[in-house]
Amino acid sequence: MKRENSQRRRPGSRELADRILIVCGGVVTEPGYFEGLRQLHRNPAIKVVIKNRGVDPTSLVRYAIKLHDNEPDSFDQVWCIVDVDEFDLGPALALAARKNISMAVSNPCFETWLVLHFTDHTAPLSCYAEAKRALLKFVPDYGKSELEFARYADGVGPAVDRAEKLAELGREHLTNPASGVWPLVQMFGRAM
Repeated sequence: MKRENSQRRRPGSRELADRILIVCGGVVTEPGYFEGLRQLHRNPAIKVVIKNRGVDPTSLVRYAIKLHDNEPDSFDQVWCIVDVDEFDLGPALALAARKNISMAVSNPCFETWLVLHFTDHTAPLSCYAEAKRALLKFVPDYGKSELEFARYADGVGPAVDRAEKLAELGREHLTNPASGVWPLVQMFGRAM
């Protein structure tokens, strides 16, 4: 006698992947970094979509809201990657909080996050130019026109540890230097 379910496959028990939208304020550097991170980990537990728009932080948050609203069921999390630079982040942070968008703020700029891949930098950085000078000590040909992620791959873990110690999460805009990129980066390497 044939068993009733013997020919049926059992449904898979694998959980669905988290779907993350990352919207970068930088046009090349930040998207290049996150694309490299995605390639490094190839983590099936997350599905990442990376967009960029070279605008001020408030406009970037509005763009992220528009992308999410156009496909509300497509993403479990939305992240905006922004720099403090000369911006007043108050409006962007308030809008993001109202719309449940996570903010990864680097102070003064994303290059702060990149520097942390190489050293425990704790001295204030007045602007992008100063952060770039600090980074050039480790990546002599660094430029915003491209990013070779392989140069940063070995330093991802140390960068997470260093950034976590610099500022309370969510208060990076008030601390220089600081980068709130680390919680997002940790998602790429979580258990598969």
